[in-house]
Amino acid sequence: MKNRSDVGYSCHLYFANYTWYMGQLTIYLPDDVEAVIKRNARAADTSVSAYVTRVLARETSPPRWPKALLDVLDQGSADLEVPDDPPPEDADRMP
Repeated sequence: MKNRSDVGYSCHLYFANYTWYMGQLTIYLPDDVEAVIKRNARAADTSVSAYVTRVLARETSPPRWPKALLDVLDQGSADLEVPDDPPPEDADRMP
């Protein structure tokens, strides 16, 4: 009887195992706040845990640039108001 290597048959299996550890936090909420969180999570079609994680990440992240400014930087143009451009003051009058 031939073994698999004699007939040119081979199989290679590679596995990767990744483990992410997340902190666990117990909080106490008033009933009305809990109801709002559950309703918002359901509306977002996500779990309460994922919803709360997203809200807390947004609230604890550093401030972001406004979207309008990012659009201007990306496109190089926007509907910006052009300020008046008065002539420069006389250099002789400067202290």
